[in-house]
Amino acid sequence: MSKVDELRKKYPNVTTVTFNKFVNGDKTNTKKYLPFMLKTWVNRNGYINTSADLVKLVNMFDELLPYIENKDIYSKNYENIKYFVEAINKAADVKEEKSFVREEHINILEETDEYILLQPKTHKGSLIYGAQTRWCTASRNNKSTFDSYVKTGCLVYLIDKKGNKLNNFEKVAFYNRASSGILNGGFEIYHALDSHAHDVNMMNGGWSEETVKRVTFIFRSYAFEWNKISKSIRQVEKTIDILKGLDFDFFKKNLEVVEKSTNFDYISEAKKTVENLINNLKTIV
Repeated sequence: MSKVDELRKKYPNVTTVTFNKFVNGDKTNTKKYLPFMLKTWVNRNGYINTSADLVKLVNMFDELLPYIENKDIYSKNYENIKYFVEAINKAADVKEEKSFVREEHINILEETDEYILLQPKTHKGSLIYGAQTRWCTASRNNKSTFDSYVKTGCLVYLIDKKGNKLNNFEKVAFYNRASSGILNGGFEIYHALDSHAHDVNMMNGGWSEETVKRVTFIFRSYAFEWNKISKSIRQVEKTIDILKGLDFDFFKKNLEVVEKSTNFDYISEAKKTVENLINNLKTIV
């Protein structure tokens, strides 16, 4: 009797459809993950919603095996699916860190022996430097929130390098919504647990008055320039969208119809306007 047949006999209460999903989902020649999937499915207690979810987790485990500390999927710890998921997530973080080129994912505003002040350019950069926080912008499963924040304002992280900060201020997020201005106030501070904070709270958390003054000054200056650039980018994108929306074939057909008329002044003026537009575009591109 084959291994698959033995397991089919051992787990009669697993439906044929689900059983076959696990068989097909295990890509190993020896079906080494099949017993784990069946046992976990039977004892899932509502933690796993679908068989597809479990197959996905197991395949992720196999893919991330070089980065997983406990590589024995049949160890007692993994009988608790929560720990199994945590091991996979931790391994994914390790893999990201090893392949991470920070210049591709962050802008460094300032770096000293005590801290690094940075702007996350990508969701991946936000995940790396916002790790171990409750910031929604550093949520693995919520990239859209990060995208929304950076689209509508300036997001900057202050990361402690000394390890001597208190009260969850080892990591601090600064955010300025472009519509609220920056030079007259208009920015928010969050500590690692995602609660609103103030400069006094930062100093109580171990940041010196001098550092707080400096990083907030740098942030204000950077946010002012960043929001100005972002506004220009949005205007450029609007213009591009307008140009993309033009139906040049339709315009050409109508111009040809007009050319057959005797309104030569109008035709000449229309062509002159088009030529000016083309010349203006050429000076840009």
